[in-house]
Amino acid sequence: MKSNSSHNNTMDSTCMVADEICLPDTKFPRVVIIGGGFAGLALVEKLKNKEVQVVLFDKNNFHQFQPLLYQVATSALEPDSIVFPFRKQFNGYKNVVFRLAEVEEIKPSSNILITSKGRVYYDYLVLATGTTTNFFGMGFSSFVGSLKANEFVKRETKRPMKVIKRQLDRFWILLIVLNG
Repeated sequence: MKSNSSHNNTMDSTCMVADEICLPDTKFPRVVIIGGGFAGLALVEKLKNKEVQVVLFDKNNFHQFQPLLYQVATSALEPDSIVFPFRKQFNGYKNVVFRLAEVEEIKPSSNILITSKGRVYYDYLVLATGTTTNFFGMGFSSFVGSLKANEFVKRETKRPMKVIKRQLDRFWILLIVLNG
């Protein structure tokens, strides 16, 4: 969406309104991207160092590469192999700004985005919020976040191991008594 935006065309980064998110002022059009998943990051990569100001909003300050989550759960990969902070990814991109916030409302008639941290004016808005995780009927959907599945698996596998260990301890005691 294109608008006659009301953000300043100077290089200052001062905020005149208390409920407005502080962003560097720019003479370039402002592209706001909601969501830092694969689609949001791909668009940021395409727009880096172009004559636009890119503002990425996400409720997390990191990107998580979920297709390899099972390898972290099985200790084949370290967690930092599939998770990286947005600010580290965008380091050196002069026209990209990241803000940690949740979107609460979009006002397309006035090109205003209202977030948990304040409001921002935009010239173009991209919704790249992704999809929901598919657990393929495995019952993990009741957890808050798929990383909880790892904790669940660890906890549930410890229980049978404790039973087996008790049985082995009894066996060794019995074996020692019989041979003693």
